[in-house]
Amino acid sequence: MLSHGVIESSRSWAEVAEALEDRFTVITIDGRGRGGTPASGPFTYADLAADVEDLARRLGLGAFYHAGHSMGGRVALEHALRFPGRVHGLAIVSARAEAPDAAGRARLRRLAAVARERGPGEAIGLWTSPGEAHHERVRAISAANPAEGTALALEAIAVADSLLERLGGVHVPTLVVVGGRDQAYVRSAELMARAIPRARLRVLEGIGHFPNLEAPAELAALLTDFLGSLR
Repeated sequence: MLSHGVIESSRSWAEVAEALEDRFTVITIDGRGRGGTPASGPFTYADLAADVEDLARRLGLGAFYHAGHSMGGRVALEHALRFPGRVHGLAIVSARAEAPDAAGRARLRRLAAVARERGPGEAIGLWTSPGEAHHERVRAISAANPAEGTALALEAIAVADSLLERLGGVHVPTLVVVGGRDQAYVRSAELMARAIPRARLRVLEGIGHFPNLEAPAELAALLTDFLGSLR
């Protein structure tokens, strides 16, 4: 199962999913409030983790592999902690387990207001900048999302507590991936890799916050090797 980031939808996993389909049955999901999944009001990481489990059970899945990018990585960790035994392995890509500091919470709330007032395609500035090769694609994926759902997702991050202290309870093999140019997240990846007992860390040099869009073939190969080793 592939979970996406806060400003994205399942579209952001398209190339990786296609590359994985030779070896795995791949399910890409639209998180609550993004893509084709509605949101009726505020939600939390716990709600998003429950959504993953509800979908897995409706599909009749036994234990599965879960890869998540950015917010989706934190969702994957939350799901593994809340529903032990339901995943065989995790891949956490460009994610954070720490709580935002006061300045970060304020920035996220401002972006939520931008999403509501100007559209979600304008609320991407924390993760990509004009001039980056993938910027317009990120903007297009985000712009196709519901404005209110994107705002609610940003607000969910803004009120989140730290997960770091609970990561010792993640007992499945975990691949932590981060782009070397994504400096704000490299430290977070290192913290997660130290906190999760069976984690390994992989830094993709020259890559920013979106390995799934910037280097999908490389990320797919990493996932194939890692998940294949767990079979």
